[in-house]
Amino acid sequence: SIHKEMESEKLHEFKNSVAKLREIAEQQNLASVRVSHMMKRDSHTVKPILREAIREKVDMIILGTKGASGAREVFIGSVAGEVMENASVPVLAIPEDAVFDGKIDRLGITTEFSDEEVRVLDKALEYAEFFDAEVFCVNVDLNHVEFYRQAQPKWEDRYKDNERIHFYVVDGDSLQKPLSTFV
Repeated sequence: SIHKEMESEKLHEFKNSVAKLREIAEQQNLASVRVSHMMKRDSHTVKPILREAIREKVDMIILGTKGASGAREVFIGSVAGEVMENASVPVLAIPEDAVFDGKIDRLGITTEFSDEEVRVLDKALEYAEFFDAEVFCVNVDLNHVEFYRQAQPKWEDRYKDNERIHFYVVDGDSLQKPLSTFV
C-alpha cells in the first residue's frame, strides 16, 4: 500500500540521517557525545518530544525547522516554537537551509528580568563558555513601561564581570516582529 511505502521511505531517510550525523560527529571529534535518535509515530509532535527529553534527561533539544525562513516562523506557530516555549532544557532550532561553519558564535535568550531566570541565564553562560560564544539577552517591552528599562542595569551589574553577555530592551506591540528584527 502507499501508506506502507511512505512509512518505509521515512524510516530509510531517518536511518540515513542518523548515519550522516554520526559521521559529522566523528569528523568534529565529538563521537564521545551521547546522542539519542528516535522515530515515533504519533499524531502529536510536541508532547512526545518534551516527554522523551525528560525521560532521557537530555541536556539540549535540537530541532530542524522545515520551511522556516526567519525567526518569526521559528518562534510562532511552529513545533520548534512550541517546544522552545515548553521545554525545561535549551532548544537549538536549525533552519532547513542553514549552513554550519563549525562554530556557535551567539546564543539568544528572551527575558523578563525575573529572578527565576537567573538559573537559565547562568546555564546559557555555561554553554557560551563551552562554545566560546556571546549571549544576547533580549526583553521585548510589550507594555512600554519603565520596569524593564530599570531592571536591565541591575542585570548588567549582576553580570558586569562577564564580557560574554549583552542585554537589550526593545519596544514592540508583539513578540514576533521585534524578535525577528533583533535576530
